[in-house]
Amino acid sequence: MPEVGVRELKAKLSHYLRVAKTGGIVLVTEHGRVIAALGPPMMADLPPELAGLRTLVARGIATPGRPKQPGSYPQTGLQRPACTSQRLIDELRDDR
Repeated sequence: MPEVGVRELKAKLSHYLRVAKTGGIVLVTEHGRVIAALGPPMMADLPPELAGLRTLVARGIATPGRPKQPGSYPQTGLQRPACTSQRLIDELRDDR
């Protein structure tokens, strides 16, 4: 996780905002001490009971999930049946 001093953060704010926008976390330091973490907004939306998760993400141990993107999952090749569920139910009833 990158650490950046307050002066550099102010000078290159757009760069560090892009880092946060893409899911990264930037630790802001003052006189060598971490005073803040700049990260994506989803971190701020976590309820207080998930503070442990927030800590793991801030340390870089865990990565928050992201919304599914088109093409994220490969097609399995499974085909949907050509008939309706009502037709299947009717066929099962006829078999009795």
